[in-house]
Amino acid sequence: MNALKEETNASRRSKRHAPKRAKRHVPKYFVTGGQTGGDTIPLVFPYKSFGIEIKGYMPRGWKREDGKGSEIGKKHGLIEGEGVLVTKLII
Repeated sequence: MNALKEETNASRRSKRHAPKRAKRHVPKYFVTGGQTGGDTIPLVFPYKSFGIEIKGYMPRGWKREDGKGSEIGKKHGLIEGEGVLVTKLII
């Protein structure tokens, strides 16, 4: 009986001191440069099911290591880059 009572008291203490859950932040959009590697992460994430958009550019000529630049750009609504430094993002 004492073991059960001690377990119940411990459970109450842990609930009392449990950290509060932080409010979740859901981004409005992901920005990608369209290249392979890290820039591909937003493209394979099911962003539409979370109400998130994709914005960004593909390299000039739709070039990617895998040769799928044009296909990926059209699928995700990306813009072909001009090959110059872009200082204004398409937000």
